[in-house]
Amino acid sequence: SLRRESSGELALYLNERRTDASSVRSLVEEIGLPSGEQQLSLAADQGIPYGEVVKVMDMLQSLGLKKISLDTRHTEGP
Repeated sequence: SLRRESSGELALYLNERRTDASSVRSLVEEIGLPSGEQQLSLAADQGIPYGEVVKVMDMLQSLGLKKISLDTRHTEGP
């Protein structure tokens, strides 16, 4: 998931473990996510710009994770 920390910084979490772009590859290998057919779900906090989410998706795809879905939640109107 992509989260905005209280400091305002964007943080990436994989299976609730904080990571970043430079170390996500080793974490994916450690967790043992197979590439290709493995389905991966990506969630992002409300208010995070779409472009930031796309950057994370591109990074995950570069690691061989091709089936990425976005978690969405419907909210009730006022």
